[in-house]
Amino acid sequence: MELDSLLRLNRVIRVIGFDDAPFSRSAGGNVSISGVVCAGTRFEGMVWGQVEQDGWDGTDTILRLLLGRKFLPQLHILLLDGIAFSTSVADR
Repeated sequence: MELDSLLRLNRVIRVIGFDDAPFSRSAGGNVSISGVVCAGTRFEGMVWGQVEQDGWDGTDTILRLLLGRKFLPQLHILLLDGIAFSTSVADR
């Protein structure tokens, strides 16, 4: 269902927002990312994963955290805090 239709019908919109955890740029390795699911102003859940620092696995990690899991069928919007997590690019 389109977002404008959901809003017109006064349906609850479920959103997931992703961001990376603090990390040391000089350390290398993996960096944690989290996705927080909210409906209206209510927290509904969280997913947690890791991306390679300075890597290209941002999109693949998000997909791995969502595909086949309980939150995906309920989500209407996915928010990213920029296009990179620890400079690991979300590119698709």
